[in-house]
Amino acid sequence: PPTPPGAAPTPDQAPAGPVPCGPVTPPQPATPRAARPPATMELEDGVVYQEEPGGSGAVMSERVSGLAGSIYREFERLIGRYDEEVVKELMPLVVAVLENLDSVFAQEQEHQVELELLRDDNEQLITQYQREKALRKHAEEKFIEFEDSQEQEKKDLQTRVESLESQTRQLELKAKNYADQSLSAV
Repeated sequence: PPTPPGAAPTPDQAPAGPVPCGPVTPPQPATPRAARPPATMELEDGVVYQEEPGGSGAVMSERVSGLAGSIYREFERLIGRYDEEVVKELMPLVVAVLENLDSVFAQEQEHQVELELLRDDNEQLITQYQREKALRKHAEEKFIEFEDSQEQEKKDLQTRVESLESQTRQLELKAKNYADQSLSAV
C-alpha cells in the first residue's frame, strides 16, 4: 500500500536487499492539479509519496515548486552516485516539509491579502475620523459663535431694560413733581 504523505515507510514495506536504481518523479511545477495526474514520487520497489486524488486542488507555489525541483535534481544525483537507499527514508520527510512549506506560503499570501484589506479599512476609518473631527470642530465653533451672539444680545437687552427703567423712574419723578406743583398751585 502507498505510504501516506509525510510518513516514513514501515519496515515491512522496505525491500530485503539492495534495490536497483529507478526514476524518481518530481513534483510538477506550477501546473494546476486538476490538469495533471496525481503527483507521485516513486522508487522501483514502491510508492514513496502519492498525492491523494480529490485533494485540495491548489497549485503549488512557484517558490516551493522551484525548491522541489532543485531537491529532486539533488536526489537524482545522489541516487546515481550511490544508491536509492540513500534517499529512500529521506524522501517522504522532504515531501512533507515541502507540503508544509507550500501551506505556509499559501497562509502567508492569505495574511498579506487580509493585511492589505485591513490597511484599506484603517485608511478609510482614519479619513472618516478626520472628516468627522473637522465637522465637530466646525459645529463647536458655530455653537461658540451662537453663544457669544446670545450673550451679547442679552447684554444689549439688559442695558436697554436698565435704560428704560431709568427713563421710567425719571418720568415718574417728573410726573410726581408736576402733580405736586399742580396741587400746590391750587
